[in-house]
Amino acid sequence: MKKYFLLILLVSAVTVPTIRANRPGPSVVMLWPNAEKPTLKLTFGKFQQVGAYAGQISLMSQVMVENMSGKPIPRASFTVYLLDKGKVRIGDGVLNVSDLGVGQQAKIAFQFRSIGVPVSLNLRARNKVR
Repeated sequence: MKKYFLLILLVSAVTVPTIRANRPGPSVVMLWPNAEKPTLKLTFGKFQQVGAYAGQISLMSQVMVENMSGKPIPRASFTVYLLDKGKVRIGDGVLNVSDLGVGQQAKIAFQFRSIGVPVSLNLRARNKVR
């Protein structure tokens, strides 16, 4: 009976933090290239850790990309810089979007490696968004 109780306690200790970690968290919304006349709206969901190796962690986020321009976007590629609370770059990744019609949205899985959990993001276009 005591072993059974300890087993339930151990499973609960592992399961409860995992459930809490997978709850939706606050989103990061970015308007590109600027807020006055945005072409794209990018909404990054909660960052979830999917692995770790040699001091780096692998994180993933679901990104909703919305075309806010009056033209279709055949292809766009961005480098996403991940910053800590001191605005120091702790990781980066590439986000690619293709065939996005006027007003259309696309949900994209964005995976990257980092040395910590980012607090803010910075975008840089890798190609001219058409």
